[in-house]
Amino acid sequence: MIQRIQSVWLLLVAAFAVLTFKLPCFNGIHTDGTPAAVTATATIPLIIVSAAITAIALIAVFFYKKRPVQIRLCIVGIILQLLCIYLYYNEIKNFKTGDPTLWSMIYIGGIFFFVFAARAIYKDNKMVKESERLR
Repeated sequence: MIQRIQSVWLLLVAAFAVLTFKLPCFNGIHTDGTPAAVTATATIPLIIVSAAITAIALIAVFFYKKRPVQIRLCIVGIILQLLCIYLYYNEIKNFKTGDPTLWSMIYIGGIFFFVFAARAIYKDNKMVKESERLR
């Protein structure tokens, strides 16, 4: 389970998703004039989507014997990451001024790590099928 590289990628996605609850992706001045930062705890939909990304990444790690399910979970994770970016974009529209932080790259990294995990799972699946064919 942990020897496989996709487990590392999925654990990195889960770690990044947990970090989004504490680290802001945008700092600025809200439309009402107060300084604010946008994290995953900004709105209920962001909390739900970020928690779902974390759960999907952790669940996918333990489905190491069911590679097609793992690939599907990675695809769902990518879709949820894109939804999360959209929700952040909608939240950032409520600011007068501000700048994205370095931590905003976590979401792009999460997408890449899901893609890397899916590629590694696909390669594992291909290798298992080829070894079964040789028997």
